[in-house]
Amino acid sequence: MNRTEPVNEDELHLVIDDEILPQQQTTTAAVDTFDWEEELKKHRDNNAHLSKEFEQLGEEVRPSNDEIVVMDEELSDEDRLAYERAKAQWDSVQLLREHQHYGEESSKVTEIDNREVNISFDEAMKYFKSLNLGQENDLAKEQLNTSSDGKSLFQKLFSCFSTESDEVQTEKIFLVALTNIPLSHEIEEHDRILFTLYKKITGDKQNCPSVGPHWEAIGFQGNDPKTDLRGVGMLGLIQLLFFVYSDERTLRDIYALSHTQNFPMAVVSLNITQIVLRLLLDGKLARSISKYGSVFDALNIAYSSLFYQFYLTWKRGQKNITDFDAVKKNLTADANKMLPTLIQDYSNMVVKRETIPTEKKEVIEFK
Repeated sequence: MNRTEPVNEDELHLVIDDEILPQQQTTTAAVDTFDWEEELKKHRDNNAHLSKEFEQLGEEVRPSNDEIVVMDEELSDEDRLAYERAKAQWDSVQLLREHQHYGEESSKVTEIDNREVNISFDEAMKYFKSLNLGQENDLAKEQLNTSSDGKSLFQKLFSCFSTESDEVQTEKIFLVALTNIPLSHEIEEHDRILFTLYKKITGDKQNCPSVGPHWEAIGFQGNDPKTDLRGVGMLGLIQLLFFVYSDERTLRDIYALSHTQNFPMAVVSLNITQIVLRLLLDGKLARSISKYGSVFDALNIAYSSLFYQFYLTWKRGQKNITDFDAVKKNLTADANKMLPTLIQDYSNMVVKRETIPTEKKEVIEFK
């Protein structure tokens, strides 16, 4: 499709709609298939010429709409024609750029569709452990020290006699450092974690774009999950990835309930990560760390247990989204007062579910 005349704004809108949504029919004349690569190549030389014309006409050649009428009165006929020609070319270039951007995004999706993107939990952890987290580690140390300043006198005295090993301290710093890593779609491993979560939770076999409304289906609040990760960073996604692989059945049941009783599952997961992170910072996972011999194991079993408890509370109480704040408040209180009991309840459920035959498709509550 050749553009030798000025591009009308209404026509531009129709062209873009026609290209991005080709299945829609318009009442205007048929528009040829737009080959942005060919057109971009064709207009490259014109771009260079266009820049020269802009320089000759001065900065006023690209005025706001309010300035155009005033400028028309000041320009000579020759300058006005040059301006209109330059503006038409500029509009065409902008159109090409929009199509180029759409073409690039489409090619990214195609590239994603043509390769296996699932990532295992172990592979994800190996990737993060391979990073140089100097700045993130420094921030983590500050967070841990700040949390220590808020401890009671008894907690401080107890910590003096703590036998916490260097290995445990290093693991704590690493996990808190993960909260300081934002999600970036420019990093392949980050997107692979996202894609794996989406496919495992929904059961969809097809890969998906990094940004789009499909993320709301698993409980993110908008088109881009990175806007929901404030406060927990990549640790939030890592914990959900752990749950996907360690107890996919329970997660699927939570996912199903999120659609029947209206709560954003991914956002709930991130809130639970916030709760267990606070337990870690406040030194309230010490018993679990000692029991399991790993900070991350202690963090993940606490996370899984609280997610299960959330499921029970939401389902039995027939809760809806307006109850979320109250449910979270009670869950936080229970986590601080009776975490060992919640962990035992979850462990008992998993063991009994695996040993007792059942045709039930939902979580066996056993409580």
